[in-house]
Amino acid sequence: MKTMQRRRSKKKSEGSRLRTAYMEAVRLLSRREYSVQGLREKLARKGYTPEQVAQAVSLCIEEGWVSDQRFAESLVRYRKSMGKGPRHIEHELRQNGIDDAIVQTVLDPDDKDWETSCLHIYRRKFGEAPPADPKMRAKVYRALSARGFTVEQIRLTLRKVENDYHEREKNHIESGYS
Repeated sequence: MKTMQRRRSKKKSEGSRLRTAYMEAVRLLSRREYSVQGLREKLARKGYTPEQVAQAVSLCIEEGWVSDQRFAESLVRYRKSMGKGPRHIEHELRQNGIDDAIVQTVLDPDDKDWETSCLHIYRRKFGEAPPADPKMRAKVYRALSARGFTVEQIRLTLRKVENDYHEREKNHIESGYS
């Protein structure tokens, strides 16, 4: 009789623990987006068994609480607003276990917004003037590259800065000021 009671209570506690894992997952997801991998890791760190984590995450996927697509879109928007470039964001998406197909759909490196963002970061950090010498040019490349912008985006940014600068100089001279 006691053995039978232990089995029942064990089954009951496993079901209860699964429900707790699911509720914890929903609680986490109500605060912010997680990738499927990120949610699994978070639940595992909280002490749930791999089976409980797998079942809880499966339920969350079925219910639409967790979505790698939604997480990726959210991360791209947030990092872009922080002035991060596509290479930086792509790296972070891959670290979060986002599938290549999703990365490609949410992160278009040819998007003109990247060039605008790169130009904005350049102007905030270095002002309106183009780099005066090769040493300064290298510093600009390092700074923008560290933020995750591609060499092509940096090159286009510098060309735009130089063209704008020369246009302002030309207009300044034509207006009679020297």
